[in-house]
Amino acid sequence: MSPVPRSRRKPHSEAPRDPPSPVEPTAPGIAASGDGAVAAGGDIGVAVTGDGIGVQLNATFVVPGGDMPAAAVLLLMPDGSVPRVGQLGLASLRVHPAAVPEAPADGGTVATGAFPVYVPRDCDAELDRAVAAGGLVIVEGRSAAGKSRAAAESMQRTAAGRQLLVPEDNASLAALARRPPGALRDAVVWLDDLERFWAERGLTAHLFNRLAPPGRSDVVVLATLRSEERRQLGRLGAFGDLLRLATVVRPAFHPSAAERQRAEEQRADPRIAQWLDRGGDSGLAEYLAAGPAAVDRWLAGRDGQDLVGAALVSAAVDCHRAGYHRPVPLALLRELCAHYLDPRDVHRAADLAASTAWAAEPVSGASSCLIPYGDDTFGAFDYLVDHVQRDEAAPPVPEDVWDRLLVHASGDDLTSVIGASWSDAITTGRPAVMDAALAHLGREADGEADFDKIAQLANHSFVFTGSAQDGWDWSTRFEHWLRPHVEAGNTRAMAALGVALLLGTDRPEEGEAWLRRAAAAGDDSAAADLAQVLHEAGRTDDLRTWLDAAIAADRGAVITCFAGELIRRGQPAEAERLLLRAAAAGSAAAVTGLASLAAQKGDTGAAARWYERGVALGDPTSQVELGVLLCRQGRDWERAESLLRAADDAGDPLGAYHLGVQLRPLVGRWQEALDCFRRAAAGGWRPAEAEAALMAHLRHDAVGLAEWWERVRETRDGGETVREFADRLVDVADLPAAARWYERAAGLGRADAMSRLGDVHRLRGDLPAAITWYRKAADGLDPRGQLHLGAALLESGDLAGAETALLAIMNVIETTDVRDEARRRAMLALADLYRRQGRDADAEEWLSEARRWSGRAAADPEGPRAGPQGL
Repeated sequence: MSPVPRSRRKPHSEAPRDPPSPVEPTAPGIAASGDGAVAAGGDIGVAVTGDGIGVQLNATFVVPGGDMPAAAVLLLMPDGSVPRVGQLGLASLRVHPAAVPEAPADGGTVATGAFPVYVPRDCDAELDRAVAAGGLVIVEGRSAAGKSRAAAESMQRTAAGRQLLVPEDNASLAALARRPPGALRDAVVWLDDLERFWAERGLTAHLFNRLAPPGRSDVVVLATLRSEERRQLGRLGAFGDLLRLATVVRPAFHPSAAERQRAEEQRADPRIAQWLDRGGDSGLAEYLAAGPAAVDRWLAGRDGQDLVGAALVSAAVDCHRAGYHRPVPLALLRELCAHYLDPRDVHRAADLAASTAWAAEPVSGASSCLIPYGDDTFGAFDYLVDHVQRDEAAPPVPEDVWDRLLVHASGDDLTSVIGASWSDAITTGRPAVMDAALAHLGREADGEADFDKIAQLANHSFVFTGSAQDGWDWSTRFEHWLRPHVEAGNTRAMAALGVALLLGTDRPEEGEAWLRRAAAAGDDSAAADLAQVLHEAGRTDDLRTWLDAAIAADRGAVITCFAGELIRRGQPAEAERLLLRAAAAGSAAAVTGLASLAAQKGDTGAAARWYERGVALGDPTSQVELGVLLCRQGRDWERAESLLRAADDAGDPLGAYHLGVQLRPLVGRWQEALDCFRRAAAGGWRPAEAEAALMAHLRHDAVGLAEWWERVRETRDGGETVREFADRLVDVADLPAAARWYERAAGLGRADAMSRLGDVHRLRGDLPAAITWYRKAADGLDPRGQLHLGAALLESGDLAGAETALLAIMNVIETTDVRDEARRRAMLALADLYRRQGRDADAEEWLSEARRWSGRAAADPEGPRAGPQGL
């Protein structure tokens, strides 16, 4: 196979030296070195070097052949085949190269390999167990803590001989996951620096489950992650879906006494000996990677050794801090480096060749400050990124750098940059960065549905950061975001602007005008919002005129939406009068609404009459609802079955679902009911899947249930479907079975299943087990899990743990109705906790914050969502 090289390759930061490094041979063949090294010619070489990895190869990222997807660019052998564990050298796995030891005092030479002998870590046994068990294993720690080396050695010990899949980027990983379910077997997927693969189309919980299905131990996704990156990504709640699936192992940054003793046993390696004698407080991996020396070189450059080279490094570091995790083109670094130079020194950037070479020169033979990735792209040494991210006094990323990255980035890179802007807005107190990022995202909107999604994100972002920072008025910022879309004629933006002006400003007349324009353009939600505005203002005549116009135009969605709002506000009589007026004009939607209202009041006779009228008007909803109502009343079964079967025959999944519900208890009609549920599920009504599983469970059909599980777990909503089945098992009071299926749903990444499994254990009186599962949900940033963990810890008497769990809810930069409610309840719980401890001032502070949050939500009973969805 002829390899097709791609632009983003593994780093080539090692400078040639004598003896030549076995890591990146420049010609076919492998150069072996170190004790007992054996070299072989050809494209693949056996190199037993004592570094724990037995075989190395001249691999490159290429488009694979065979049964691999063409879009999955992997690190392959020269003949196009997938390597096995042990066939890739440590450098190909992105392990930091080791510093060159100082020459002996007698002037002799020291022959060493590219990497020293591995010094076993205290966490090795835990890591080996995790890798052997399969699934997602994350090795987390600071940069140069030895994460990649520990993971590589564990992989060699526990998974030798398996396929080793090293995708180039998140797009390659996503393509790999699109292989047929179960196609990947006996494999390790290696993801060094997990943040490079975390994006909308990269490693999501769903794609991970396709790579490594729950219950399979022969496939492991082995990833490394810097702790600072986890902290940054963890502020975005979606990352928690992935963390919930992972086993996390954390190597200690500073060596234990036992690790030092094991290092003493390897003192024959001069690098290890020098660390033992001179390393001071540095960790072994940190010392070997020359991390502190790289920081010193960078600072020396900024002090005058090479101002432009240091500016290039600073630009690369800040690109990573701003969420741009792929190698940065040199042209972009050249453009950005001016922001890190004194204006008097900008002219020095005219000739970058020497400064680029200075920045990319290995420090003590180990990593360079600026790591080359080929095709004139570079990335910052992650130790430097870690150094800045842990420095509270470090200056923020310049706003001009954010602006350039927003223009340069696209796809997943843009998503990552925008996510990082959230954190920047909160930590630096600069709303402009996030506002600019959201404005850029809005310009990328593709269609009405995409705009609605982005507008909702923007609104939530402004509401949340407005609550976190005094003086950040969410309505003004949201208005500024919406204006370009309004001027472009976007009716959804007009409606959102109208609501924002009504809720957050003293310009209600202007807000009403924008709602009217959106409604006139056919936006039913805007028309319903305007009706609510007129109602709340007591403008009865204007309201009647507006609703009469909606009735005349047969805009049933406007009428039923406003009627529903009246019911939620405790005005059912007024809602009924409105629906009667619309029904009299022939509105099928209003007829269905009247039937539902009658059913809610318990007047099944009136409900049946209204549904009959809806059926006469040809309303499919009335057809299904009348059939269900007749079944519940136990009368006219033949008519009910006829109505539901007609809906089923017309392709209505709700008709099929309810027909299945009615057929299930009838003798001899079990298979027919099951077929109904299957049609409903195929039509997109997911609850039907849970009913089908419940039927198999109740009939002790282990084979059928196993087949259902194998099919459902591969679907995008598989975890939610399994959780719904567990819910049904709770309904039939089978708690042991429910617990088993909640655990399976948890294995598919469902945090709500983890929380509910905690609930089951709590109901059964097992509080420690409940806390364990609540903690797993909370570790993945699930708001319900965090809240229930706090409550369970309070119940157990662990007040400090409860405080930590409740405070964690406040630290997630995400605004959804569920999380907002969890945040408000956590505030109240904290107030109660502090009052118990006699900390009245703290209690009052959190109580006031809860009141303020509740006051904002009072403008919208369903949460602070003043966006396209309306009031």
